[in-house]
Amino acid sequence: MVDTPMASQLVIRPSGVWNSRAPFNDYLIRRRQVLRTYNALTLAIYRLRDEATNPAVARRSAAKWLRVSRAGVQAGVSWREYRRTLPRDDPDPDNLPTVTVKEFVPHLDDALYDLRQYATVSQSAIFETYAQCWALNVLLAKLETGGGWQRYERRLAYAFSPERGSDDIPAVPRIIQSLHALEEGLTAIPAITKTSKSEDEALAVRSDEPTALHAVKFWRAVRNVIVHRGGITSAAFLARYNSFYEVLRGHYQYMEPLSIGGGFKFYDDIVRAMAAIHYKAALWMNDFLQELSHERRGHPNAPQPKASDIFYGSPPQSPPLLLEGDHEASYRWVTDPAFRMTARSAL
Repeated sequence: MVDTPMASQLVIRPSGVWNSRAPFNDYLIRRRQVLRTYNALTLAIYRLRDEATNPAVARRSAAKWLRVSRAGVQAGVSWREYRRTLPRDDPDPDNLPTVTVKEFVPHLDDALYDLRQYATVSQSAIFETYAQCWALNVLLAKLETGGGWQRYERRLAYAFSPERGSDDIPAVPRIIQSLHALEEGLTAIPAITKTSKSEDEALAVRSDEPTALHAVKFWRAVRNVIVHRGGITSAAFLARYNSFYEVLRGHYQYMEPLSIGGGFKFYDDIVRAMAAIHYKAALWMNDFLQELSHERRGHPNAPQPKASDIFYGSPPQSPPLLLEGDHEASYRWVTDPAFRMTARSAL
């Protein structure tokens, strides 16, 4: 391959990465969706559990209590499929067991636990996608401000480019390794805030304290344990992450210790602790991007000056990653077929 200056300094966005120059805005929208779902369903489950504590209610038919016959076709389908998951003695597939409220409520507890697991995995996935879009914006900002790339930053841009034959979009560890400012920034943020006043509050980090860098890596590893190992912790996981978990457990002492071959347990505090530290990390990253790009990137008004940090009503739509006036070669790649053909021959 011929490597020309034009080809060596070119950002090509994979289609799976957000087309946004305001990735924090997109992150907030998706984060709020996950937390809204989590909290709305948590409230609904606790409401039902509270009503079910009435002895008279507990003996009632769960189908009538849930008003299945009045709740629509999907409710009826779900009720039938739910009953099919229950143990039964009759081999007749149409003779499904009846269920009382008392028998139904424990399955709400199972659903609540699974809901916490969903929120944990989803938050980690959203942060990963955010970091990928953020990294592309940082790479463009460095070119647009005349700073150019270091060798490891160029390799990161190559790794993102689908034109170079890569179908493995760089994940958070590769991004941290390639953009050194990110590692330094996350290391300056405490992993656990010792006050409930505000999730924006920044505290000084002592040398022996875990940082946001530790937390981001830990929660990503937890996500991988859930997805790839069925939630079972390995010796390698414990060796790498148990010290962080023990610090976390020191603040929530009812949490059980981890063990080799044991399952990772999900508590409500897990969801909230994870949401808080990922928000702080994402906020720092956005502040860095805005400063680096002179506010041409990092907020919904970009490339115009930022109007506000607070938006009322519906969240604003994020402007696209590349607009006229941005890095010329990268912009022409997406707008000029002739240029794209010439540049492709040099890759």
